[in-house]
Amino acid sequence: MPRHRRFWRTLFLCLCALSLGGYLLLPDIVAFVLPALLAPHGYQQVRIQLGYPGWHTLHIPYLHVQWELEHGSLSVTLEHSRLDYTLSSLLAGRLEQLTIASAALMLHGPGHGTARPCQETATVPDGPSLLTRVTAGHALQQWPELPWHSLVLEQGRLVRECATGPLREVRLSGTFQQRDPGLDAAVTIEGQDHAGSRLEVTSTPGQTLQVILQGLATPTPPIIRLHTQVQSSAGKVALTGTVNVDLSQLMPFLAVVLPPGRELPPLAGDLQAHWQGSLPATVPLDTAWQPPATFVSGEAALTLKLPQAVGLGATCALTIHGEVSGNRLEATYRSDGTLTQCSPPQFAAQEIRWELHGTLGTDTQHVW
Repeated sequence: MPRHRRFWRTLFLCLCALSLGGYLLLPDIVAFVLPALLAPHGYQQVRIQLGYPGWHTLHIPYLHVQWELEHGSLSVTLEHSRLDYTLSSLLAGRLEQLTIASAALMLHGPGHGTARPCQETATVPDGPSLLTRVTAGHALQQWPELPWHSLVLEQGRLVRECATGPLREVRLSGTFQQRDPGLDAAVTIEGQDHAGSRLEVTSTPGQTLQVILQGLATPTPPIIRLHTQVQSSAGKVALTGTVNVDLSQLMPFLAVVLPPGRELPPLAGDLQAHWQGSLPATVPLDTAWQPPATFVSGEAALTLKLPQAVGLGATCALTIHGEVSGNRLEATYRSDGTLTQCSPPQFAAQEIRWELHGTLGTDTQHVW
C-alpha cells in the first residue's frame, strides 16, 4: 500500500478515535469544567449530570446550582430536562425547546444551615439603585434573545424557607414562547389552601405589554389586569396604560415579595388607574421627574376595606379618587375621598369626607 494512503488512513482512524473518545467523555468533561466556569460569577455548589447528545435531543438528568442573595440564598435543582434542537437551529446558535420535567427552587433564609435559619445577619450596604441605571428608553429595546425558542416547565416547586401564608410553598407549571419580536408566557400558580391562579404575559418590545393574573377556582374578575403601550417620538418616550387590581385576591401574592418574617394585614378592595405621559429617553428613572420636558397625567380610584380593629365592631372603609397633571415645575392635582371610621357596636359609624386640590410648583397652593 502506498505510503500516503497509509498516512491518510491512520489520520482518519485517529480522528475517529478522538471523536469517539470526546463523545464518551463529554459528560465528565462538562461536569468538571462547568463549576469552574460559573464560580467567578457567584454560582456555588454547581453539580450536573449530562447525557450523551443525540441527533435532535440532549438529556440532562440533573442540574443543581446555588447563589447568594442579599437576604439569604437561592438554590435551583432541575431534574430530567431535555434540549430539543435541529441542525439549522444549532448553526443559528439557538435551541428549539427546553423542557424541564421537574424544578425545585429553594429560597433560604440568611442563617440557612444554622439553628436559626431566619435570623438576620449583618446587612451589606446597598449598591446603586436599579432605577439609576434604567431609563425610559429601555422600554423601547428588544427583549434579550433567549438561547431557545420555547421553554416548557412541566412541574415546579418554589419554597420560601422563612415565609408564612398559603404561598410559602408554590407549585408552578407553564410555557414561555419567544417570538419575533416579543414574548408570550402562561404560568399556573398553586399553593397550600390556595385554589390556584394563571398568569398570562404578552409583550411586544417597544410597543405593548399586557399582564393578566386570573384565579382558577371560580369565574371571578382578574386579580390584576395591566395594559401599557410605549411609543417613541423626538427623543421622548410616550407611555399610556391602565391597571385594575382586586386587592383581596392579591394579598397572598404580595406576601411572596415581602422580606422573610414580615406580613401584611388582611385587606379588601379594588384599585383602578390609568395614566399617560412623556419622558426623556436618556434620563434615569430615579430622576425622570426632574427635567422640564417630563409631563405626566393620570387618574386613580381606590376602594379599601381595612380589617376590624380590636374592640371595634365595624370594618373601616376608605374611598379615594385622585387626578394629577403636569411636571416638576407645575403640576395640578385634585383628590376627594371618604373615610368611614370604625366604631364600637353601640355607636353609629362616622364618616369623614374631604376634597383637596391645588398646584405644586414654585408657588405651591393647597385648597381644602
